[in-house]
Amino acid sequence: MEFAHRSVLLHECIDALAIKPDGIYLDGTLGGAGHSLEICRSLTTGRLIGVDRDLVALEAAKKRLYRHAKKVTLVHDNFENVGAILTALGLDRIDGMLFDLGVSSPQLDIPGRGFSYNEDAPLDMRMDPGNNTLNAAEVINTYNEHDLARILRVYGEEKFASQIAREIVRRREHEPIETTGQFVEIIKAGIPAAARRHGGHPAKKSFQAIRIEVNHELDVLERGLDAATRWLNPGGRICVISYHSLEL
Repeated sequence: MEFAHRSVLLHECIDALAIKPDGIYLDGTLGGAGHSLEICRSLTTGRLIGVDRDLVALEAAKKRLYRHAKKVTLVHDNFENVGAILTALGLDRIDGMLFDLGVSSPQLDIPGRGFSYNEDAPLDMRMDPGNNTLNAAEVINTYNEHDLARILRVYGEEKFASQIAREIVRRREHEPIETTGQFVEIIKAGIPAAARRHGGHPAKKSFQAIRIEVNHELDVLERGLDAATRWLNPGGRICVISYHSLEL
């Protein structure tokens, strides 16, 4: 499936970065390269560094940015390693960075990756399967009830975290929980029927929670932003697109 993505807050981010034609910019969550493409259009002698841990996204970005190839360096890595990335490229300071957090719509749309509760698929949820060996099935089948409840409650802000965790442990005693479909049914069983009728899909919060745990998203964000501030030129700017309160 093609990695096609509509960029969120595109023009707002480009305006906020105040791009200099000869500047150096890093897109730490390259994704579909919509933001990066606009950055490149504003550069003359400048340079863009596009970083993503998802190889599918990098391949799609390479195609989308081909007209600007001389300005672009693509890196398969996690933006928490921004310092090491820039050091390896021989840079000591740059002019701006962009981070678009969370999961992208193409990742949700590819059923086999296990991010979506709308398609039955293996429980995976890894953004970088090559470097991150812990997948969603391993979290759900091996974590104890207390830790599962904590993850669902903290990362998913799920009110029925304890009930869902208890149901997970009960179900896996009989058979491994290996698919998104199984997980959705468990979540529904752990949430009272009346509560399931409000607030959107009942699995939304739990899927978010497990995805964040699998990819260590909040730890990555903290380390990445801490490093990013140390690598900016005076007057440089960082733009962060965030989708929920845990990232603030």
